[in-house]
Amino acid sequence: MSERLACMVTDFLLRKKVIEKKDSEIYYYGYDMLFSGVLQSLLLFVVGWAFGKLDVTIVFVAVFITLRGCTGGYHADTRMGCIVTTLFVYLFVLCACTKGTFLFKELVSIILLIVFYEISFIRYAPVEHKGKPLSKEQKNQNKKTGGVLSAIYSIIAVLLYNSMISISISIVMTMVCVAVLMIIQKGGRKCQD
Repeated sequence: MSERLACMVTDFLLRKKVIEKKDSEIYYYGYDMLFSGVLQSLLLFVVGWAFGKLDVTIVFVAVFITLRGCTGGYHADTRMGCIVTTLFVYLFVLCACTKGTFLFKELVSIILLIVFYEISFIRYAPVEHKGKPLSKEQKNQNKKTGGVLSAIYSIIAVLLYNSMISISISIVMTMVCVAVLMIIQKGGRKCQD
């Protein structure tokens, strides 16, 4: 569906002479990625709404998208694989926020998971995608931005622990999932090298 929307928008821009034919592939790709991300987020919001957990879903989408943009990590080979992986990660976080709260009876559990994420971030981020190498400047910028975001999310998670535990858990478990995706990609790359 996102491919079809991207094609329609790109064709429209070509007909209106807003873009040149030689640039149409770039625009098509960009719109395809945009629409794919929007549709994937909408799927998550529908699932979150169905479970009565829109608040957790909003937090997951915000934290996941912003951290993944800086950290990189595992990418599925197909669009369906990407949707399934993201949905699985989301359902894992959702389950932790609803059924797994007994694991988070003490603040120390949240802090230990934050430490796990931070160690993973320091060791692995940013993880480059084979089709999208990063320059040294981009790597440094991603590391800085990711570090700031990580610190902000960690502080928010700790501050919300007593008053909004499901949001605190959502933040931290999303961070953990991002760390695991970085580790999976780094580990997979070492095996392929």
